[in-house]
Amino acid sequence: MAMLSLISAADLSGSERLAVALDSSGLCELEIAATAGNQVIGLLVDGGAASGDAVTVASTGEVAWAEASAAITAGAYVAATTAGQLVTTVTNKDEYIGRALTSAGAGDDLIQVMVSLGTISS
Repeated sequence: MAMLSLISAADLSGSERLAVALDSSGLCELEIAATAGNQVIGLLVDGGAASGDAVTVASTGEVAWAEASAAITAGAYVAATTAGQLVTTVTNKDEYIGRALTSAGAGDDLIQVMVSLGTISS
């Protein structure tokens, strides 16, 4: 798979390793929740410094580094928090961004994630 090259909706220069989504105009923005209906597309690899800048996003099939919001066990499904960090999810109808390949001991730890967008069905 290839990385996505998109246009940012805002300054994303401080948002590398966080979850991103598409806004209604097709621009890349920070993902703001793990609930059903969001258009999560992947993890920001390289963020632009201003609205309209090019950004690079790891999407389905890519492995990327991500920032955890709490402890995460390797193998867990992960979804975005309101800050774009990742958290374990098992909630029915939550959109997940992928599976953790490594563990996080606490919030702000970096983990590797296999991006594989989907929805929890339990």
